[in-house]
Amino acid sequence: MSITKKTGIALLTAILLTSCGTASSSPDDESSSPDLEMITVGMLQVSASAPIPYGVDQGIFEKHGLEVEIEYSQGGAAMLPAIETGTYDIGVLNPLTVLIANDQGLDMRMVSGFSYAHPEGDDVSGIVVRKDSNISSFEDLAGAQTAVNLIQTQWDLTLMGAVENQGGDPASLNFLEIPFPDMAAQLEQGNIDAAYLPYPFLPAALENPDNELLGYPIQESMPGMPMLVSTTSAQFTEEHPDTVRKFVEALEEVMVETNANESAIRELLPEFMGLSPEAAENALLEDWSAEIREDRLETLGENAVKCGFIRQMPQNLYIDE
Repeated sequence: MSITKKTGIALLTAILLTSCGTASSSPDDESSSPDLEMITVGMLQVSASAPIPYGVDQGIFEKHGLEVEIEYSQGGAAMLPAIETGTYDIGVLNPLTVLIANDQGLDMRMVSGFSYAHPEGDDVSGIVVRKDSNISSFEDLAGAQTAVNLIQTQWDLTLMGAVENQGGDPASLNFLEIPFPDMAAQLEQGNIDAAYLPYPFLPAALENPDNELLGYPIQESMPGMPMLVSTTSAQFTEEHPDTVRKFVEALEEVMVETNANESAIRELLPEFMGLSPEAAENALLEDWSAEIREDRLETLGENAVKCGFIRQMPQNLYIDE
C-alpha cells in the first residue's frame, strides 16, 4: 500500500528530548548486597510488566546474582535516552519503539522477548465504538475519528494493517491523540468515533451499554504480535555480557513461574497498578515469554516499513547477532 509518511521522525525526536518522568521502586530500602550485582530496569506501570516486580518479590533475580531496581517510566520512547546514557541498564518497552529508535540512529539491542498479544480469542487491546455509530467493520472507520494515545505506535500501525487486510484504504484513517483514560468520555460525548483501548481501559469502556467492541486489530493484522521486549544499548551488551546473560536466564525462570502462577500475578496487580481487587481478578493477562520470536518481529518490521514508520528493518538488532 502507499501511505504518506507521518511526522514520525519529529515525534520521536520530541519524545526523546523529554525527561523520563520516572517514579522509583526498589525491592527494599537496604544497601545492595555485595554478593549481588545491581541493575536498573525501566518499565511501564502496566499489567504486561508484572513479571518484573513478581520476579523481584520471589527472589528469582537474586537467585541469578542480580538485585533489580525498578524505575517506572511514562512511556517507552521516554526510556530510550535513559538506556542510551546508562541511567537504565535495561528497559521493558514496545518493540516498535525500538525499531524506530534504531532507524533514527540509536544503537539498541533486544535481549529477550517479554509479552505477546493473544492470536485468537479475547485480546489485550481493541477498538470500541458506539452501538448507534453504523460502524460495523474496520473498513467503516474510513474518514472517522479514531483515538490512539500516540501517533506512530503499535496502535495506528495495527489498525492500518487490519483495514488493508479487509480491503480498505489505510490512508483513509484519521487518528487523534488522546490519553487512554480520557477516551471513553470523548467517545460518549461524540468527539471521536472510535477508541483504540488496551486493558484495563477496554473492559471499563465496554461496561457502558451504549458501547460495543468492534474487534481486535492486532489479530486481524499481526496475530500474536510482540507487545513488549527487553532492550538495552549495544554498549551495555558489549561491556556487560555476563550481566545480560544473567538477566535473560533469570527472566526465563520468571516467565515460567509467572505463567504457572496466574493467581499470584492477580494478587500483585492492585498494589502494582492501583487496580481494584475485582478489576485485577477479571483482567486479561498477557502471553508472557522471554523467547524472542524473530518471525513476528520481522513481520512487525515489514509492516512498519510498508507504512512509512521506518525506512528498513534495523540490522544487528538481537544480542546474538
